[in-house]
Amino acid sequence: LRNAGFELPGSTDAAARNWTSGSPDAFGGVWGNVSRETWRARGGEWEAVIKGTWAGADYGGWWQEAAVTPGSNYQASAWLWADNDWSASLQELKIEFYRYGDCIATNRLPFSDVRQSWTQKLLTATAPAGATAAHLVIQASGAGVPGALQIDEVDFRLAP
Repeated sequence: LRNAGFELPGSTDAAARNWTSGSPDAFGGVWGNVSRETWRARGGEWEAVIKGTWAGADYGGWWQEAAVTPGSNYQASAWLWADNDWSASLQELKIEFYRYGDCIATNRLPFSDVRQSWTQKLLTATAPAGATAAHLVIQASGAGVPGALQIDEVDFRLAP
């Protein structure tokens, strides 16, 4: 992935290059209540954040696209930190496989055990026949008022 530690800004300091559509291309994106912050990065100075409703919406996510080879095993990973008062009905790391723009398979790793220490989550999946790309996605929805989920050092590679 590009800018896996969220160190490079996009069009603003709150946006991350390569994680925002048009910065510099269309191979990444965000939605909902997200930003790039300097609260407690695991590596470098910056991390990605999905905020509680104290800052607006009760959902948000980050994604980035990578090329894949059908039949190959891939591993997505991310380091996560959640404030003790953070809550969300859905929190997940997922890999979506695409064939020329159409999603053909999704693998999910829901989690609810991340608290106030950096915790790594790993998800392994095999690219199905016809897959040309994958989206690594980190998302949350149904967030409560307080807290935030922080994300750093995201990776997507061939599985060891």
